Amino acid sequence: MTPASILRTFETNYSALMANLDGISDDEALILPKPAGNPINWVVGHILISRDVILTAMSEKHVMKDEESVHYKRGAEVEDVNALIPLSKLIESFQLSQERLKAGLSRLGEKDINKPGGSGENDRNQSSLADQLSFIQFHETYHIGQTGLLRRLVGKKGSIA
Repeated sequence: MTPASILRTFETNYSALMANLDGISDDEALILPKPAGNPINWVVGHILISRDVILTAMSEKHVMKDEESVHYKRGAEVEDVNALIPLSKLIESFQLSQERLKAGLSRLGEKDINKPGGSGENDRNQSSLADQLSFIQFHETYHIGQTGLLRRLVGKKGSIA
């Protein structure tokens, strides 16, 4: 696995998410799906806190503040939509995370990302940074797919043909 191949997948994910969020207002992003689930806003924030783990592993500054990320952690259910960060701010943070991801990957060589050993307590027991990146790519691809479905639930046309 090379930094360039990893970046290609993150770029595809970025484009897909931006397409799914196009035309979604801050208020629409807070609509809770029925009968259960979290809104678009939560999904985007959740992807961001996962990206922060990787940014930190690549010695890049994370984009979410600790007090902001509490609402978007795995298993968290939205109890008060007013406690969530507006989607427009999450989009700005996602764009910043993309820039930092590119910067981090540009500094790493193939040897660096494939070196054995996890990066810390959040490494999901992966054997290398490449393994962590691969898991995060799968994770965010899964959730970006959810944003496509949630987009339709708030009354928008599909964005990816």
